[in-house]
Amino acid sequence: MSRYSYNVIDLHLDSMDSFFDKHAVNPMNRAHSVESGISILYRQLRLSVPKSRGKLILHLPANTTKETNTLELVEAIKKYCGSKIDIARNDYRMLILTGKKALLVGIFFLGLCLSLSYLIQEQMLFPDLAKYFVKEGLYIIGWVGMWKPIEIFLYEWWPFQRQMRVWSYIREMKIEVVV
Repeated sequence: MSRYSYNVIDLHLDSMDSFFDKHAVNPMNRAHSVESGISILYRQLRLSVPKSRGKLILHLPANTTKETNTLELVEAIKKYCGSKIDIARNDYRMLILTGKKALLVGIFFLGLCLSLSYLIQEQMLFPDLAKYFVKEGLYIIGWVGMWKPIEIFLYEWWPFQRQMRVWSYIREMKIEVVV
């Protein structure tokens, strides 16, 4: 008995090649999948990555010969997942860089709006009601200018972290091929 408690995922494929490649859709074959095996696996795990270690059981048709041995498949999965992790990490870094630039622009814009608001409040040329509307409008516009950096740093980075977590989980899964 293994010392690990595995989260087992069964994946039924037409051939070993369909693990990474999509095949053309054949509407006459209802069992035929439009997605590649790795896409199906990712889709199953993306909402919630299990805490326990994963085990992938690939089921191939009985008439299929083992074109690729399990060790080659494990290495291919590790390499594929590693490249997906690198892509997600680079996208995350680009998002953070964009967020930093947006934050600088937003802070400058907010400061400009608050300064203009103060200057307009001190003017004696405008009626009080007009000064109030312009002052409040500049406050609102200034804070709206901070919307994007706040959104980036609060929410937009989550999908990239989730992608890296899912691809890392898939990369570390135990693989078993059943013909």
